[in-house]
This record gives sequence, C-alpha cells and structure tokens, in this order.
Amino acid sequence: MEGRFTSANPAVERITGYTFRELHLRLVREVITVERIDELRYYFEETKRGSTYNLESALIHKNGSRVEISVSMLPIKVDNEVIGVYCIAKDITHRKHAEALINYMAYHDSLTELPNRRKFQEHADAALKQAEASGQKLALLLIDLDGFKFINDRYGHGAGDFVLNTVGIRLRQSIGIGDMAARMGGDEFTVLLQPLEDDCAAARFAGQLLDKLNEPFIYHGASLKVSPSIGVALFPNHGTTLEMLLKRADQAMYAVKQAGKNSVRMYAQLPH
Repeated sequence: MEGRFTSANPAVERITGYTFRELHLRLVREVITVERIDELRYYFEETKRGSTYNLESALIHKNGSRVEISVSMLPIKVDNEVIGVYCIAKDITHRKHAEALINYMAYHDSLTELPNRRKFQEHADAALKQAEASGQKLALLLIDLDGFKFINDRYGHGAGDFVLNTVGIRLRQSIGIGDMAARMGGDEFTVLLQPLEDDCAAARFAGQLLDKLNEPFIYHGASLKVSPSIGVALFPNHGTTLEMLLKRADQAMYAVKQAGKNSVRMYAQLPH
C-alpha cells in the first residue's frame, strides 16, 4: 500500500534491468525512473480505493535506455479489503517505434525526408489561422526545377534522386525556425516563411534560395544543374487561404517560366 515492491516475476527484470533482490521492499520511485510519475501516483492511489486502471507510460531501464510500457493496475483484495496493488506491465517499445515510423512515413517524403503535401497543408492551415489571429504576415514560395527531366533522361533516375535529395538538404539549410519546406511531388517544392518581418524579407530569402539551388550538383564526377523557377505569394496581401496562396504563387512561378526561367517573381509584380 506504500508503493513498495513485494514480489515480481522474471519479466520485470527483463523490462527494468533490476533483479527482484534490488527491488524488494523498495519504493518504485527510489529504483525506477518513470515518466509522468504524478499520473502514475494518482492512478495508484485510485487503485487502492478499489478501481482498476490501464495506462501507457515509459520507464528508464537500468542500462539507461527508454522502455515504453502498457500498465494495468488492479487492487488486491482480501476479505473485501484492498491490501495492495497488482501491476501488469508490458513492454510496448517496438510497437511505439512502429507507430512512430508509420506516422512519420504518412507525413514525410521518403526520398528527401521533407514534409509531404499532406503535412504541409496541415501545417500551413494552422499557420494561417495563427497569423490571422495575431496579425502576422506569411510568405509562400512555390519552386519548380527546370532541367530536371533532362538530368533523369541523360544520367538516370539515380542522378535525379540525388538532385532531389540534395535540394531537400539545401532547403532545410536555408529555412529558419518556424519555417517549413516540403516536397509537393515530382520536382515541385514549397516553402512557408513565418512570421515575416516585412514584404521585402520574402524577396530576399527567395533570391538567396535561387542562388543556393543554382549551385551545381556533383554526381559521380558530373556537374549537374537545374534552373529553379520560384513564385512567391504573401499572406494576407495576395490571399487569405492556402488554396489562394498556392494559386497565386503558381501564377507567379509560371510567369518566371514564360520570361526565361531561373528567376523569382512575386505575385504583386504580375499585371492584373
């Protein structure tokens, strides 16, 4: 009833790394580091009152590793009086890792490891709501890699994958905290800048990114190049929804392609 170990089966040693001799009559908190210990203590006290609880938590193994656990806590009753608590703990570390991997794969591009279209849309929608509430400005950049098909056709898909992966690395290196770069599919990428200091900040960033993406990609001794076409749309100047901002950025990007590619165009610069 005090939270001391009175018995433990061999599985406890496998899960925690501690022998029963090390645990016997010692308080749980004295031996094992358990996450959300206050939550565990609350359920322990409730179980002593006769209730049964199931929860997930984590503990630190004796060797320092983290172990995810599923715990069931049941009251031990003698003559209808609770005299202790029986805990059943199951190691669910592999399951948790698998769930985390599945979740990661659902929201990230497998090649570049950038967020995918789905993740970008969810993030951007939340960012737009926050910006509207706080009066902040945002910028959305749409990037298309001209010349990418030529690289694929001449040097093979391995070279194309290398270029896309390297673009992903350069985008991650270029953005700041709070910004997001994503691969929308094929050779099309997006960047969301937030919050934006002023309208000129997006143009400065886009210009720097253009220079970064114009640097050659060295693949098996060959110097490969793509010419980025970058369209920029601002919130709230050019739209207040993600759909509108993507459309305006796409129009600006198309204007770059018509004008010879390898440049940056702001939607505000287009004739209306």
